[in-house]
Amino acid sequence: MGKHGHQIQNELIELMASDVKKIITDKLKLAKYFSIILDCTPDVSHKEQMSLIVRFVDVSHCDIKVVEHFIEFFIVEDTTGKGLSDLLLVAIDKLGLNIDHCWGRDTIMSLT
Repeated sequence: MGKHGHQIQNELIELMASDVKKIITDKLKLAKYFSIILDCTPDVSHKEQMSLIVRFVDVSHCDIKVVEHFIEFFIVEDTTGKGLSDLLLVAIDKLGLNIDHCWGRDTIMSLT
């Protein structure tokens, strides 16, 4: 695959990821209430990264069930409680969600 082939491949992956994230957030908005799971751990380059996972009751089908979905990785510059809270609030706002509808929070910090 040539130089342009990899660029096109990456663009297609980003478009698909964006569509999947939109489907998840649409279902989440339909459910209204959700909880979040934050998992922080260093990546291979020793930069702290946070994964954002949402849990909600999927009511978009007749088969109603509790689901968890990975949303995105974020690079964490400030690992304090305030830094993580600020990053979370920006992420929630970017997804178009209302933090007042978040009824559960769980943060896991790696000790490595």
